[in-house]
Amino acid sequence: MSPDLPRNQNNTANCVCCGTRSCCPLGKLSTTARTAIQPLIRKTRFQRDDVLLDQGKLSPTMKVIQLGLVFELRMGREGRSRPIGVAGRGDPLGLTGFFEQLNLFSAVAVISGRLFSIVISDLRREALSFPEVRSLLHSEAANLGNKMASWSEAMRVRGAINQLAYALVLISETRDSSVIELPTHTALGDLLGSTRETIVRSLSVLAKEGAICRMEHRSYLILKSALLERMRHSSCD
Repeated sequence: MSPDLPRNQNNTANCVCCGTRSCCPLGKLSTTARTAIQPLIRKTRFQRDDVLLDQGKLSPTMKVIQLGLVFELRMGREGRSRPIGVAGRGDPLGLTGFFEQLNLFSAVAVISGRLFSIVISDLRREALSFPEVRSLLHSEAANLGNKMASWSEAMRVRGAINQLAYALVLISETRDSSVIELPTHTALGDLLGSTRETIVRSLSVLAKEGAICRMEHRSYLILKSALLERMRHSSCD
């Protein structure tokens, strides 16, 4: 990821014009609070495979994804790191640092994008003047648990095709769009505990059924209602 740069007009966020504002935690603040915090927010680009968060460390900054896709990974008891979920547009990383808690997972980019970051000590200072900041971040922490539960559901869907269908629905919701760029087949296989070959076959089946439509490169049109209908009525594949 690009190193943090001194704040200037080129890398300071503009919340009023930001397309992520509707789903960004800081975008939900009152105008007064958001105006006070905005000059402290910096924007940064990240590339695929960039490590955005390290499990077990205390994050000095909170990051909010604007564009791109990130895998959340958890280190297992045997020392192997596995994806446990996906973060995308509007999702915060390093949120637990605000509450002086260590990161619960690592985060690695699987699709390049942009994010906003704010130094947590600055955010805490502003929270003294605007109590709504702490209240909002408490809600975001609870929402994080809800998202983790959704990915836990996906891992337990029976049948490789249905499992991928569920994952595509969640990724579409994460990116807040019906047209999404998917991670590599290998990355999707890692996410679902499957293989690249199984992912390729499953995508082909879903496309033939009209539940997804390939656009270009790795972009797909995701027909959420068709995917959910398939899962309700199909047997395990």
